[in-house]
Amino acid sequence: MAVSGDYAYLAADEAGLRVIDISDPASPTEVGYFDTGGYAAWGVAVSGGYAYLADHDAGLRVIDVSDPASPAEVGYYDTDGIALGVAVSGGYAYLADGGAGLRVIDVSDPASPAEVGYYDTDGIALGVAVSGGYAYLADGYDGLRVIYVSDPASPMEVGYCDTYGRARGVAVSGGYAYLANDRAGLSVIDISDPASPTEVGSYDTDGYTLGIAVSGDYAYLADGDAGLRVIDVSDPASPMEVGYYDTDGIAEGVAVSGGYVYLADGYFFEIFDCSAALHMDDSPPDAMPTEYSIAKLYPNPFNPTLTVVVGLPEPAGLCIRVYNITGRQVAELVDGRRSAGYHGFVFNGSAMASGAYFVRASIPGQLEQVRKVILVK
Repeated sequence: MAVSGDYAYLAADEAGLRVIDISDPASPTEVGYFDTGGYAAWGVAVSGGYAYLADHDAGLRVIDVSDPASPAEVGYYDTDGIALGVAVSGGYAYLADGGAGLRVIDVSDPASPAEVGYYDTDGIALGVAVSGGYAYLADGYDGLRVIYVSDPASPMEVGYCDTYGRARGVAVSGGYAYLANDRAGLSVIDISDPASPTEVGSYDTDGYTLGIAVSGDYAYLADGDAGLRVIDVSDPASPMEVGYYDTDGIAEGVAVSGGYVYLADGYFFEIFDCSAALHMDDSPPDAMPTEYSIAKLYPNPFNPTLTVVVGLPEPAGLCIRVYNITGRQVAELVDGRRSAGYHGFVFNGSAMASGAYFVRASIPGQLEQVRKVILVK
């Protein structure tokens, strides 16, 4: 799945490409589609008025989406493998091509895409991300492969990290690669030295992680039958789940844009308001806190989730716990070091009784603050 402007583009398996108008997030509407005729559309990227579809055994399909209501194929390239994931950068499409590894396709003329280079990895290439002259390949049971692609005609592996699990998808942000690692959940890999990628953290979810998107301090996981999971990765060595939504389908793909998370959930397409985690609430997102404090609690009263936003002017060890009216602790939202800035944490009261609760934020020598909140069901 990819999101661009007011539209979401879904690689919808045997149903090809589906175009969804998301200008009103409360009422998403399909406005166009294109049935490629391939076995199954597995991945999509959007750039410059075109959708690039990883179409399984039919390779790369290039779809003109300048008129979202009438998408039309303008070109294709049938690769040697099974196209399962795609990323587009600088006039090239990079295909995760199953057993055929990474394929680099020149799409400067969308009507005549042509392969200019490839690198055949040892595993099964399932997902790809491109950043800073490197392609990062989710290579199945062979983990993360780092491919130098500054010369697209001669891609070359420069490093790898063999993780536990089956690498299904990858996102890159701020010197780290985040792997959707199937039944092993999330793996966080330091890629500051692309020649020596190193796993620095992991989080084993309740489901099987099939897709991933990263924005700010959070990773959003399409976690199979466990739905959407929100993981705080502000400390890459200690990722921690801060929120979830157990959907009705099988979460397979995820994208983040403008305060919303978009989930490809099997037969369903779902939109979630994650503005708190994405710092899209009415707190100034570009301002640094001037004091240690609970900057915001909302909504209050709440049902069933409450967002706690804490401001840290400098890095600090932060602990947030929730207590009921008798003083018994009912939840711990965080207990660890966090970077300077605003951080949002979610308290899920779905299993709690209605009534008053108390949120306590503490930082040794800096902060002891308690706020009262009301759960109304």
